[in-house]
Amino acid sequence: MPERLIGTTVCPISVPTPFPVGPITCYLIRGDRPVLVDAGPNTPDAWEALTAGLARWETPVTALSAIVITHGHPDHYGQAARLAAASGAAVWGPEHAADRAFIEEHPAGLLGWVDFLRRFMPRAGFPAAPLDRLCRMIAHRTDQSESVRLARALRDGETIPAGPITLTVVHTPGHTPGLFCLHEPAAGLLLSSDHILPTITPNPILQRFDDFFGDRFRGLVAFQASLDRLARLRVALALPSHGRPVRDLAGRVTEIRTHAEDRKGKIHALLDGGPLPLFDAAMKLFPDLPEDQHLLAVFDTIGHSDLLVEDGRAAYVEQGGLLCLARA
Repeated sequence: MPERLIGTTVCPISVPTPFPVGPITCYLIRGDRPVLVDAGPNTPDAWEALTAGLARWETPVTALSAIVITHGHPDHYGQAARLAAASGAAVWGPEHAADRAFIEEHPAGLLGWVDFLRRFMPRAGFPAAPLDRLCRMIAHRTDQSESVRLARALRDGETIPAGPITLTVVHTPGHTPGLFCLHEPAAGLLLSSDHILPTITPNPILQRFDDFFGDRFRGLVAFQASLDRLARLRVALALPSHGRPVRDLAGRVTEIRTHAEDRKGKIHALLDGGPLPLFDAAMKLFPDLPEDQHLLAVFDTIGHSDLLVEDGRAAYVEQGGLLCLARA
């Protein structure tokens, strides 16, 4: 049973973040050559919590042999560079170029994404003043991460010997193009990163693209396919990056699928009056969200709209210079 590994081999460390999602759980894999999965953001509070957590599990920072980053978001890679400098540990992470750009080219990767949002979001109907405020807010967060060069890009199916267990990389694109989970098949243990969370679903963060109608990464479409893949694995316990452990993966996957169908239905019902700009659809879907979460609302709306388009129930159209969703 995987529970026997928790607190002996696989040791959770809660690390605070400045983000709405709350704290991240990093996982120390103890053994002769300890491995740390995810690093937390680059903040004083996060450093204090992580080093205290390592000490609680009788593992000094200097003992780390590798730091594994599951995807290119600052709560996962933010202080990996500082940890690597303090320990000499190698940093391993996703091979996908989009995730690597954030990890290895910070702050250029982040600022390039902000520039993309400034160009694209007006086409979705996002008002200029709130968009400017949000882009400035994101751009001012560059100190929450440091760039770090990956010594090894982990590919789907590769294995990571970690103490007495061996973890297999399972590429699960969705939340980001390069996100991966780590599976220990013998015990049925899954480190599910942000892919499987116990009470919320990961936001399908919009990735940079040249043509909205062209070959862009459709996060929620990819996420659903990744759920299919996880459903085929033997998993008795999933340990997420945020929130409590998931002991019924199949049940949680069913909940996630039901949630997606429900949200698709709500968006489709909004189209009764004709084509709707994407920002307007997001505000009708999430009428009470504070302004600092409006970008996430648009990302989520586009993600579920992509699913409706994939189903043949809706189509994207341009109307009055704005990107709109319409019934097919």
